[in-house]
Amino acid sequence: VVPEDGSPGRAAVPSGACRVAVDLPSGRDTDSGAVLGACAFVADLAVTFHAPKPVHGVLADEGVAVAIVDIGL
Repeated sequence: VVPEDGSPGRAAVPSGACRVAVDLPSGRDTDSGAVLGACAFVADLAVTFHAPKPVHGVLADEGVAVAIVDIGL
């Protein structure tokens, strides 16, 4: 499903819902942050573990909140 505004990453997400990506948002390259293919998941929050990956800097620049969780490594 693609919403009327044409942003497939927001498809099927109820209005007002918080979109959380665990580790990496689907459809994003971990090293460059580039969108792979036609669309990528649009997150409000990305939670990653141990250390940030390059994509997390890109997401932060786009206004996505990034949380890094210590898992004891």
